[in-house]
Amino acid sequence: MDVSNPEQPELTGSFTDQDPTVSGLRLSLCGDLACIAAHRDGLRIVDASDQENPFRRAIYQEHDSHNVTDVIIRDSVAFFTDVNGVEIVDISSQRLDHLGTADVQEWAYSVALESDLLLFYVRDHRGIYVYDVSDLNDPEELGFYETGEERATDIAMKDSILYYTTEKNGLFAVDVSDPADPMEIGHYDTRGKAFSVEIRDGLIYVADKTNVGVYRLRLNQPIIETFPERLDFGDVPTDDTGEITLSVHNVGMTNLNISEVSIESEYFAVEFDEMIVIEPQSSAELDVTFSPERFIDYHSEIQISSNDEEDGELFIDLVGVGITPENVLDNNEQSPIGYSLLPPYPNPFNSTTVISYNIPIATNITLELYNLLGQRVLTLFEGQKQAGVHSVTMSASDLPSGLYFVKLEASENLFTKKVMLIK
Repeated sequence: MDVSNPEQPELTGSFTDQDPTVSGLRLSLCGDLACIAAHRDGLRIVDASDQENPFRRAIYQEHDSHNVTDVIIRDSVAFFTDVNGVEIVDISSQRLDHLGTADVQEWAYSVALESDLLLFYVRDHRGIYVYDVSDLNDPEELGFYETGEERATDIAMKDSILYYTTEKNGLFAVDVSDPADPMEIGHYDTRGKAFSVEIRDGLIYVADKTNVGVYRLRLNQPIIETFPERLDFGDVPTDDTGEITLSVHNVGMTNLNISEVSIESEYFAVEFDEMIVIEPQSSAELDVTFSPERFIDYHSEIQISSNDEEDGELFIDLVGVGITPENVLDNNEQSPIGYSLLPPYPNPFNSTTVISYNIPIATNITLELYNLLGQRVLTLFEGQKQAGVHSVTMSASDLPSGLYFVKLEASENLFTKKVMLIK
């Protein structure tokens, strides 16, 4: 296709394989050559020097090259996936010389290449191998990164950052500058079912089946994230004070400096005396209080100033309802007064901790555990609870050490508590 005029692309030529049963899954270009990953039919090499009449130059189906699902060309060398891993073939001539194999005896599904680093995703172990291919005849394994239970749908590589997509959880970024110890540095839950990713001019393009999303990875910068995104104190008696802990996370790669935290309201308050410095992948807490004086709805916002280049001035909504003490349910002290989420005990904890909460009336609740990235990792309870004080024992034996957040939602009230898992 000639796309010099994007509004009116023109067909210049086409290629149809002589075998009508052949299907092409992925395509890679190098000069006038196009390599087609043809799944069960191996690798097709097409000469497109005459764009009006491209023709098949060669077929590669040796070395058990079946289930070819992806291919990359560099300097007339093709790297393509098959049931054994990744095959490396010289396509500079019609002879198609086999050079080497990144042999893992597993079906590799997607492949990426940068400099001498070759990366490919395998479905059985659900992870990504990292290989050194400076010697094409003898590729050397450097590391392996586990992607989790969900299968990766595509991978791409740029500036030692690996990008991969999954259908349910979107786009992930992994630092592979140390191939022996890859580290996840970013995640974005895209809108649809992500199945393809490409990197062009510093931007990340993700195909989500129903749309194409364009994203940018912010490296060597502090990045602020807050949880919860909105502070709803619910009903608070006029002779009482409600409190919510606002967690401020730095999901970036350099220190996040919180220079100012303020609220322009006499009913909402936050303690902030001096600059808070949050190291990468760490967090800090701000205790926000609500002290109503009248039986009305209250609205305000908290402003957080930081050195985040994009969200240097962050505003978070604050809402609450003031009620008179007699409006609070007190069923002969058998039902708790108001909603509340109590601190987990013990905290920090090693494998199990007890989480308790108060419910003044029978209602539907959701009790969940989130990690620092805002991803739900456990659902502790979801359903209806009667009025009273309830407790649940949380087991985190399958979770890695780190900081987590317990979130309770009940009757449009939201509460969070920090809990630290140490193994």
